[in-house]
Amino acid sequence: MQASQILAELGPVLTGERDLANTAGAALDIVMAAVRASSGALFRFQDKPPMLSSIANIFTHLPAPRVRKLFPASALTCS
Repeated sequence: MQASQILAELGPVLTGERDLANTAGAALDIVMAAVRASSGALFRFQDKPPMLSSIANIFTHLPAPRVRKLFPASALTCS
């Protein structure tokens, strides 16, 4: 699949009137299909307290949502 096709499919998903979880899940599905990935995740960075929270994931062995607290040094590299 070409980049232009992926962007054409992502456009309506990203500009639609849905909540973040539905939009992120649909976008993740499109990108995963384009690269033929069997699992994937999208994370949101929060700086206080420093953590990553999954907003969409396709894993058979991990429940949603996943939260990963970051050490201060790791948080600095994310911001």
